[in-house]
Amino acid sequence: MPAFCPNCGTSIPDGTAFCPGCGTKIEQQAAPEAPKPAASANPFAPKQPAPANPFAPQQGAAAPKPSQPDFSSYQQPSAVPAANNVVAGTRKVPVLTIFLVILLLGAIGWGVYLIVSGGSGSSKSSKSEKGMDAEDIVTNYCKAMTDADVELYNKLLSDAMYDGLAEDAEKNDMDVDDAISDQLKKAGKGFTSSVGDNFEMTAEILKSEELSESKLKAEKKRYKNNIDADVEVEEGVNFQVEFKVTGDDDEITRKSSFEVYKIDGKWCLGFNNL
Repeated sequence: MPAFCPNCGTSIPDGTAFCPGCGTKIEQQAAPEAPKPAASANPFAPKQPAPANPFAPQQGAAAPKPSQPDFSSYQQPSAVPAANNVVAGTRKVPVLTIFLVILLLGAIGWGVYLIVSGGSGSSKSSKSEKGMDAEDIVTNYCKAMTDADVELYNKLLSDAMYDGLAEDAEKNDMDVDDAISDQLKKAGKGFTSSVGDNFEMTAEILKSEELSESKLKAEKKRYKNNIDADVEVEEGVNFQVEFKVTGDDDEITRKSSFEVYKIDGKWCLGFNNL
């Protein structure tokens, strides 16, 4: 009975020392005995069936020649992206996103500012700025007088005062802004005659003190008696100020008391400083 190669299953003719299929050395045995099953260390382990060899040649067929494995169809894996490309891909999106978020927040913030500040300020009664503090009133008063700046001067007035001046101007067939501009120009001419052209007014605050309750009530009464306006006078400050006016020809200084009041929630010129 012909034997078979234990390595590849090729039929081995009698007397052959090497397998014609794979070249494995064949040991000749007179009468091979059926191997006894080895005792398993684990009696419950499943028995492994011997794998069938689908490539074993049929009996009588020519034995194939041994060959090397063919790697021609093996596909090399694609190159791994460079580290800098990976980093760039993961960073571009977050940076752009952050930029867009900041840009969006900036646009929202600007829109909120316009809403809170009342846009361009076309309403005459809302020309005053609630952001000024007491000392800002003194500084901006000097700027308004120097430049005859009607818009800035109006911001130093309380809303009630501005409305009262507008009502009086209307009775005299005048525009309130024109009336205020005329007064600022007259004051400018007076300074020019004293110190020359290109005058500038500045102020140095020497000291300040809070006004008493009686002073606040007096200011409230002046509003009522002069323009028939009921206002809330919350607090007031009296500044001791040294005003200086410098022109091309001369310079003058004058020390004076300068009262400012917080009326209806904003700081403004005192009635006696108009």
